[in-house]
Amino acid sequence: MSFPYFLLIVITVLNLALAIFVYSKNRRSSINLSFGLIALSVSAWALTNGVFQATEDLGIAFIIAILSYIAAVMIAASFFWFSLVFPEETSGSVNLKKRALIVSLPAMIGLILVPDFVTEAVTFTGYGKSIVTGPGLYLFALYVIALFAMSFISLIKKYRTSTGRYKAQLKYVFAGTFLSVIGGVFFNLILPLFGNYRFVWLGPNFSIIMVAFIGYAIVKLRLMDIRIVLAKSIIYTVLLSVLGSLYDSLEFSMRTVETTAEDRLIPKILIAILIALSFQFLNKVFTKITKRILFKGSYSPQELLSKLGRVLSENLIVSEIIDESLAVIIKNMKIKRGAFILLDKDKNYRIFSSGFEKPLDLDAAKIDLILTDKVLVTDELSRDSKIAAILRENDIYLSAALSVKDEHIGLLVMGENSSGDTYSNTDMRVLEAFAEKAAIAIKNAESYEELKRFNYVLKRKLKKRQLEHG
Repeated sequence: MSFPYFLLIVITVLNLALAIFVYSKNRRSSINLSFGLIALSVSAWALTNGVFQATEDLGIAFIIAILSYIAAVMIAASFFWFSLVFPEETSGSVNLKKRALIVSLPAMIGLILVPDFVTEAVTFTGYGKSIVTGPGLYLFALYVIALFAMSFISLIKKYRTSTGRYKAQLKYVFAGTFLSVIGGVFFNLILPLFGNYRFVWLGPNFSIIMVAFIGYAIVKLRLMDIRIVLAKSIIYTVLLSVLGSLYDSLEFSMRTVETTAEDRLIPKILIAILIALSFQFLNKVFTKITKRILFKGSYSPQELLSKLGRVLSENLIVSEIIDESLAVIIKNMKIKRGAFILLDKDKNYRIFSSGFEKPLDLDAAKIDLILTDKVLVTDELSRDSKIAAILRENDIYLSAALSVKDEHIGLLVMGENSSGDTYSNTDMRVLEAFAEKAAIAIKNAESYEELKRFNYVLKRKLKKRQLEHG
């Protein structure tokens, strides 16, 4: 197996796995569905390129060439759909553009299938195989380039009007897809327009740039939230690439030595055994490297909630519950600062903070505005929002309500992550779950402290009466 063909197979498997994982993560999401279709189309494109390079049958190569053109059109169409719905689907002209895509895509695929319109024949050349194209190739090229151009224009417009996490997501998605498209268009569209098919196997390999950039966005910016699955995909893809390249290199080296097939059999078996034995070792090495890069500062949600549960159950003093809880959260989640803001029935408030350089500029009205039933992440709020303005003024990056039976008793607020990452969905779920338990524990602790004060006052009164009647 040649290295180009092997690389195309790896790209096929990687994109197919990515398509399945993204789609299965949220089947109802237009974002997941459209991106899954992009990855599936890239997988089909890489596979058809690989089979085209490998087969010696010109009839099969001709059919595969047609399927490759269809896969390329599907990539452009899927990306155009993705650009309309990501990061949030908007109304208005989007529906019109969707309808135009629904009409034009089947028409373009139909033209590709018309005999001798886009593809006339496949012939052997000095470097391999070449496609004899028809006049429809220029229409095909215009259609694909137009879809990509409109897609990038749509993403640029959204980037200019977006803020926070969405803006960062758009930046990485745009960079990754743009670089991948440039490579694919150059090697698989521009060069073939001039009759050069020698490097068509390179085009699909540029999709690894898209996977890398979007993988980073998944891990750091909560894009589609499939980071663990993606990390595993990256590990096994790199692992298979290394092992495959090693086997291919050793096999090629043996071919350069004048030996018979029987003489090469035992060395091949030994190489296969060596690769099999080294699999687990290399897997551990790549897993450590991937965790160090993609999961820097990660923690176990179950272990963290268990630690916090012990803090809540072992303390009956409000200040101790808050101080120890903040210490555990800040240490384990690598957060720079945090605070509890407690309200009483008369809307008076107390602030217990850790790590804030200046006192929080809050009052009852501002606190009441921030109090909602859902976790607020500052980067996800509109810049024109009053709540966002209050949170930014106080260097608060996340806010979760402390509630007991629909009664808001305060807020849990956190600063930025030390690594600069945004709060992941896991972070939000952990803090939300903790806030629910903490609210009950604080409420119980307040009742306990109130009971202690009552007992203390009662004892003093009893002692006073005893002295008076003594």
